[in-house]
Amino acid sequence: MRIRKRTGNKTTKARRFRHAAVGSVHEKPLEPEGNLRPAARYLLIVGSVLVLLRWPLVALSSLVLPLLMLALLRLCLGGERLCSLAVSVYGRLAERRPGLAEALRHAADSLALFLDGILDRLPEKWTQGLYLPDFGTPPEPDIQPETRPDPFDRLAAEARRG
Repeated sequence: MRIRKRTGNKTTKARRFRHAAVGSVHEKPLEPEGNLRPAARYLLIVGSVLVLLRWPLVALSSLVLPLLMLALLRLCLGGERLCSLAVSVYGRLAERRPGLAEALRHAADSLALFLDGILDRLPEKWTQGLYLPDFGTPPEPDIQPETRPDPFDRLAAEARRG
């Protein structure tokens, strides 16, 4: 039994066994020569296209459903409560995994700058009153509701002066 050594690669025991399982020395081995395994990125793209062709509603719902869930969460909790919830989740993430929190903040800042660049190209009337958040600096903890100044105290003071 002759074993051919591949150029550049070491012959493993499994390959030797496959070569030995072939009846004759002149027959081709069961495994083709060269590396024919496709890249993971190629497999992901082909798999996504196959899912899109086979089950288009599943693919569409996997894109639309998270957006609908965020909209429902916004309607149920309100904008201010949702923002404070996001800040508290980010604070816990920053305590446990600061590197991941910084990467998330940087990605959100990059997205906000990208969208701001797109909005700058639109007419002023279309974007009037539309403001994007600034993720350039990490969020500071919000003042607790007990320590916030009461807005009615300010109105009462103005009424007394007035």
